[in-house]
Amino acid sequence: MFRRVTDAEVAHFRANDWVHLPGYVLPEYVRRLHEHILSIESRGAADVNPVFAKKAPFDWRLGDAIRDESPAHAFLSPRNGENAARLLDVQSVRFLKDKWMIKQPQATSGQGPTSYHQDFPALGLDRSKHIVIWISIVAQPAQAGLLRFRSKSHHLGSLGRNYEDEFDIHEKYPALKKLEFSPAWDMQAGDATVHGALMVHGAPANTTSSPRYACGIQYFDAEALFTGAVSTAFEFIRKDLQPNKPVDHPQTPIVYSKALGIVPDWQDESPRPRKLQAG
Repeated sequence: MFRRVTDAEVAHFRANDWVHLPGYVLPEYVRRLHEHILSIESRGAADVNPVFAKKAPFDWRLGDAIRDESPAHAFLSPRNGENAARLLDVQSVRFLKDKWMIKQPQATSGQGPTSYHQDFPALGLDRSKHIVIWISIVAQPAQAGLLRFRSKSHHLGSLGRNYEDEFDIHEKYPALKKLEFSPAWDMQAGDATVHGALMVHGAPANTTSSPRYACGIQYFDAEALFTGAVSTAFEFIRKDLQPNKPVDHPQTPIVYSKALGIVPDWQDESPRPRKLQAG
């Protein structure tokens, strides 16, 4: 369902903190994901997104990959886990969450650009070894509101919470303007991008006439500790977590670990994660 990231892609990510992965999701599976996002969209009003207190720049749905019967359950595959481990240069990886992001055409919805920000301030983790694999569910042009990245911005450290234009991150940190923007590429169904927790990223408004359909899957270093901070990353399980302890919870299973024998079989054409334990 997912291809293996190449050594060149790993090197690009480690140098820039983002990478473009053409054809990351295999065609048959991305068709199932397309059907799934349409069924999610049909629920009606967007789920409450605690990141955005005001009008969100896209419709947001919490995913259901943790459910065995969900088509998204393969996000817990050790294939994704191993890819995440290689990108992050860690020994074991946990799944954090999946979410579905439908950016409606600006002309009919009023949804505007997604502010440039970093994900790290919302995580509540003691380290920044975290990635988002952002999958394009349909073929769509850059004008649909696809992500852009400020290459190597992770070297500037944590720049503060900025999800609703609390400040103009480029004006507050002029060094960002000297960093190269990622290309404004079109994406095919199943193409993906990956970005790290300290990567400054955002997206323009959707100026096409069709919704932008995307899914974001989050993974992080399994050895990371929960800080105890009120964070949007663990809003639904925070009461079960202990500060300064690993995020050991049934909803955040380890999806890759050689020590635990959780590794992918790349010969299997349609891997499904076996029943995983939290850790």
